[in-house]
Amino acid sequence: MLQIGIFGTGKWSVLLKELIEKEYSEMVCNLGGEEIQVANFVVLDSINEPNAISLSQFAKAYHEGQMQAIVLPK
Repeated sequence: MLQIGIFGTGKWSVLLKELIEKEYSEMVCNLGGEEIQVANFVVLDSINEPNAISLSQFAKAYHEGQMQAIVLPK
């Protein structure tokens, strides 16, 4: 299973999370790939965002192999 983070906590980030977990992950699995799970939202400073991790926390998790990617919604 691929653990990813989505940058930001706004409307587009939430929609992207739903799209990845409900549609894209299933499509990738059906084609022989790994399931994708959004582990966290990632923000510059998580002090004011209780449901997110900071960019530095993401970098640590990435370095330790706990998360594999960050997605930037456009």
